[in-house]
Amino acid sequence: AKSSRTISIDTPLYQIEISEQGAAVKNFALKNYRASNQDNAPLKQLVTDILTDGVFLLDLSRQSISGLKTAVYTAQMDMDHLRFSSGEKTLAFTAQTPQGIVVKKIFTFRADSYMINCDIVLQNGSAMPLNDAITITIPGHYDKEVKSRSRFAFEGPLAFVNKEFLTIKPDDIEEQDTYTGNIEWIGYSERYFMTTVLPRQVEGTPLPDTTLKLSYADNRVTSSLVYPMDRLDPGKQGVYPFTFYMGPKSQKILGDYDNSLKAAVNFGFFNMLAKPLLVIMNTIHDYIPNYGIAIILLTIFIKLVFWPLGTKSYKSMNA
Repeated sequence: AKSSRTISIDTPLYQIEISEQGAAVKNFALKNYRASNQDNAPLKQLVTDILTDGVFLLDLSRQSISGLKTAVYTAQMDMDHLRFSSGEKTLAFTAQTPQGIVVKKIFTFRADSYMINCDIVLQNGSAMPLNDAITITIPGHYDKEVKSRSRFAFEGPLAFVNKEFLTIKPDDIEEQDTYTGNIEWIGYSERYFMTTVLPRQVEGTPLPDTTLKLSYADNRVTSSLVYPMDRLDPGKQGVYPFTFYMGPKSQKILGDYDNSLKAAVNFGFFNMLAKPLLVIMNTIHDYIPNYGIAIILLTIFIKLVFWPLGTKSYKSMNA
């Protein structure tokens, strides 16, 4: 039982605060986005005050180590604030149980990416083997207001399971709260932003089948990724790599990553038509940074593409 610090990391893309209490992310502000379209609006915050425990909490599903979710870690850094503008920085949080098991969460931040690597290391210094599964939790706030907004653009739990993109309505969780198979990522989506966790594959080692566990109570949806561990005998160490993404649901940004996160930008029935148009519009916006003009130019482009068909149709109607 010791006091805990909060470590702040400042990159060109975001400001993140990680508490030694659970080594959980307590704040995440996006520097390039505002909470509203007003000039004096605060930065967009992805971890609201309602999510008091933070996100990316670590636990073991069979509770082989009790109290791990609320354990107080020690940040391996003397300062409480870290700022960098290029390259990458690593920050480790370490906790030790009374049984002698050492748990580490090692974060790696990159100045030019919303992706944050997190390696979870378990060192078994006890006299008993450790045979359990790692659980990483992402909570989300889902009340009547959010439910009403979600009718027009989905908000809630989402995942990529067995090569299929899933959006899961919280009201349907009671009917099915578990998904198992090849889970490439899970997360929670707002209208324009999302928070996700991805198991990171080590070269030459296939990812094991994992499980998504969901719960919904008291206006809170909890998505938990359950990742099976190999048996860890006394004196042995296991390393389990994950990647966190907290950022915009932007086709342009997500398209630069070598994973399936880009599937989260989904237009439903119109997906095959809307995505190419979105790419063209964003390309125009790169050269003329005004979406009004970009939409006008996109409309003219579509008119030109269909001009031969339109002309033929007009001639046919005239005849």
